[in-house]
Amino acid sequence: MNPEVDRLIREAISGHRLIRFRLDGFVRVAEPHDYGSLKEIDRVLVYQVGGGSHSGRLPDWRLVTVEKMSGLEVLEQTFVGPRETPTRRRHHWDQLYASVYQER
Repeated sequence: MNPEVDRLIREAISGHRLIRFRLDGFVRVAEPHDYGSLKEIDRVLVYQVGGGSHSGRLPDWRLVTVEKMSGLEVLEQTFVGPRETPTRRRHHWDQLYASVYQER
């Protein structure tokens, strides 16, 4: 794990700040909600609110492999906090590093 990427994701989650990153040829803007290890791969569960996507449906939930993200930025814009997560999007994390659902 890149320590700077780790720091930025944790900072965004704790401050309820949007992130912008490139993934699969698209710039994406999202609310980071959960960050952890799932099946031994570091991932972040985001609610994508802007940018592009292959499905074209926005806003929507995305589970992003951190290693595949590039150009990660923490934006000044904030989001209210935890969103109701559909049951199908709840994950059984191997290890949860940070979450907007945890008490601050």
